[in-house]
Amino acid sequence: MKTLIVFYSNTGNTLKLAKVLADKLESETLEIKDRRNRKGLIGFLRAGFDAITSNVTIIEDFNLKFADYDLVIIGTPIWAGRLTPAIRTFLIGNSEVFPEVAFFATHGGGGSSKALIQMEELVEKEPLACLSIEKSSLKDGSSENIQEVDKYVKTLQNKFE
Repeated sequence: MKTLIVFYSNTGNTLKLAKVLADKLESETLEIKDRRNRKGLIGFLRAGFDAITSNVTIIEDFNLKFADYDLVIIGTPIWAGRLTPAIRTFLIGNSEVFPEVAFFATHGGGGSSKALIQMEELVEKEPLACLSIEKSSLKDGSSENIQEVDKYVKTLQNKFE
C-alpha cells in the first residue's frame, strides 16, 4: 500500500503524530504550510475565529499527484472543535483527486468528532479509519495512545491485504 500522510501542525503535536504514523506505515509525508501567521495572541485569536467561521486560508504550493497513492491520510489539530483553515483549504482544493482516505486529529481535550465529520463532508468520501489523540498524552507516550495508534495502523493495513 503506497501511502501519503498530509498534515498541518501549528505547535508540533500533529507533526509528532504524523511522524509516528509515517514510521509505522513506511509512508511519505506532506506538511501543509499556512501562509497566515498563527503565532502569538493575535494569531491564536484569528485561528480560532477562522476555524469557527469555516474560513479558508492561503497555503503553500506543493507538487504531488494523489493518484500515485493508494491511501491519503489527512491530519489536523482541532481548533475550537473544528478543523484548521489550512486543512479545510487543502481538502476543498484537492478532494476530487483523492484515492482512499483516512483521518487523524490531535486535540486539547475537547474531542474531534465535529472536525472529523467536517473532513468527511469536504472530501465527500467515507474514511477507512479515524484516529483522535489528546495532545497532552502525546508528550507522555501514553500506552493507551500507543494501542490506539497501533489499532488504527492495523485497520488501514487490513484494508489493503
